Amino acid sequence: MRYIRSDILERKRIRPGDTLIEAAGGTKDQPTGRTVLIKNKLLEDASHPLVCASFSRLLRPNVSEVDPNFLFWKLQDEYAPRRMLPYHIQHTGVARFQYTQFAENFPLYLPTISIQRSIAAVLSALDDKIELNRRMNETLEASARALFRDWFVDFGPTRAKAEGRPAYLAPDPVPRPPWQRWRPRGVGMGAT
Repeated sequence: MRYIRSDILERKRIRPGDTLIEAAGGTKDQPTGRTVLIKNKLLEDASHPLVCASFSRLLRPNVSEVDPNFLFWKLQDEYAPRRMLPYHIQHTGVARFQYTQFAENFPLYLPTISIQRSIAAVLSALDDKIELNRRMNETLEASARALFRDWFVDFGPTRAKAEGRPAYLAPDPVPRPPWQRWRPRGVGMGAT
């Protein structure tokens, strides 16, 4: 932890919508220049104000011209196909991202602010859905592991039955399709 004067802290403090770009620490296979979008949740969970570390750079766009979410997605799009690679250098053991050269020479073509917001909204909604699915998968995998362990390692249903308790298995572990459970009935209509 280090002390930062309040006047400097107010300027450097990370805010929602800021994008951090990795400026040091990449490798040959994973070059510098990766980005992260700062969201409210991160800042709400922090007990103290957050500032950018020395191995990253803070990007705070003019929101009347550039949507922060769009900027993040645009930089993601530029990084993935390695278009930012010319700004990645490694003379010693630590790779660096030449942010100043990148900012001065790399053209970021931007649509109008309304189109930026529309694109960012769609991409952010998809990203949120992917994250929700990831968390649901984690929960389902944990449940499946617990169930497997109970049934096949600890023999829970068998042990329960041996102890005179209900085996807590479903009466029909593999449910039949609904039409196999239907009973034949008359149609209830008279022929004319």
